Amino acid sequence: MPVRLSALGRQRPITVVYDDTPIEITIRPQAINDYWLERLEALETRDREGVAGLLAEVLVGWDVTDDEGQPVRPTAEVLRTLPIDFLTELIYAVMEAMRPKGRTSATYAAT
Repeated sequence: MPVRLSALGRQRPITVVYDDTPIEITIRPQAINDYWLERLEALETRDREGVAGLLAEVLVGWDVTDDEGQPVRPTAEVLRTLPIDFLTELIYAVMEAMRPKGRTSATYAAT
């Protein structure tokens, strides 16, 4: 069955555990490209603005709500207000989700 190029990497659900609480997030793998990775690598340690901006480009949604139970969109403005260790955990989870699963270099050589 043919797959449209535009459909590849559209959305991917992942779970992040922070303070023993699972948070369901949806990322857009299409947003993670060489340019995005270069900007991530160029960030200074604890650059909350930079991390928040990059994550906002990738996060499609999550199950985070405000104190009244209303959904909170993962915008750069919202992300900037969150603890840096949570933002770091999000980055790690996004990068882990982008890593190929179940293949080793030996598997690639055999195909």
